[in-house]
Amino acid sequence: MIYKPHDYQQFAIDYILSHPVAALILDMGLGKTSITLTVF
Repeated sequence: MIYKPHDYQQFAIDYILSHPVAALILDMGLGKTSITLTVF
């Protein structure tokens, strides 16, 4: 399976990678876990 994030997920990934301190505040079911694991 190839992970292809939605636009808002890619925005969150890029934001976290470009800021040393960031908080991820999204509603349930929007992919917080996959975003976090992608950043790590």
